[in-house]
Amino acid sequence: MGKIPTISVLIPIYNAEKYLGRCLDSLQRQIWTDFEIVAVDDGSQDGSVRICEKYAQADHRIRLIRQTNRGVSAARNTCLRESRGEYLTFVDSDDWVEPQYLESLLNTCQKYQVPLSACNHWIEGEKEKRVCFSGQPTCVFSARQACENVLYHRPPDVSPWGKLYRRQVLAQICYPEGKYYEDTYCIADILLQAEKMVYLDQPLYHYCLHKESISRGQFQSSKLQFLEAVEHMTHMVETRFPELKRGVDRRKVHAALSVRRYLVDCPDREKTVRRKLEQEICRQAGGVLRDPQAPLRDKVGICSVLAGPKAYDLLWKVYKRHLRPD
Repeated sequence: MGKIPTISVLIPIYNAEKYLGRCLDSLQRQIWTDFEIVAVDDGSQDGSVRICEKYAQADHRIRLIRQTNRGVSAARNTCLRESRGEYLTFVDSDDWVEPQYLESLLNTCQKYQVPLSACNHWIEGEKEKRVCFSGQPTCVFSARQACENVLYHRPPDVSPWGKLYRRQVLAQICYPEGKYYEDTYCIADILLQAEKMVYLDQPLYHYCLHKESISRGQFQSSKLQFLEAVEHMTHMVETRFPELKRGVDRRKVHAALSVRRYLVDCPDREKTVRRKLEQEICRQAGGVLRDPQAPLRDKVGICSVLAGPKAYDLLWKVYKRHLRPD
């Protein structure tokens, strides 16, 4: 098996031939070189395997594992089982990282003696590039602080990538196979296991938005899994920190608002789903409207739901056209 690497870079792959070379190139340019790459191909139908095999032939640090298509959660779980490093990090196959990505996250963990570090990241849209978080300096968070931040969409974000974990943090984590939004589902479990983390305000990861992403596009029944993921996440937080109930309610309302936006001008067959979402939003409206930490956009969204479906639909169309980046 050879020497155990300090870091295992875990890459779930599915039909990523357009982006995979860029991802692997960015990892080969890392300043920190003591790492392995565990690439799990989840039944790709394009040239992803061929590309990965070419890189593996030239770089002994790359291991390719192939499996039948079972979804990104299954690929992440295989990555975890096959990894050997003391530290673990996910990099998605359509994203890329800065040369100091591994070194900075590792140095941060060691400097602050924490089992989890996370960095800021770039959002690479089709028309715009922007840094995700602004105004939050590098900071040590307890599990409670980190969970509260997640409830209000402050750093750290829920993504598996952009973070470096000591192995024991993920030892008991199993991503829910056959489900979408595995990142939201597992984030509270991870933060509670870590107990303490550091957020590094350097955008070292490049996250690429695509039109075909499950989190974008038209309404599908699979989008309701987002509500399930948020329910699990908020249950974990509220069980450990019951004093964060107000933030839990805010996060649930935000989830309902997020799914509701896919039902703008929806056909009759989807109006039952829309009505249930609106009922949940209205039920929690008072508490979120009184919450000083709840973002203004949530409160505007709630007020538009209270005003009726046409008001929300109009608001979302205006917001998407003028304010929301692609």
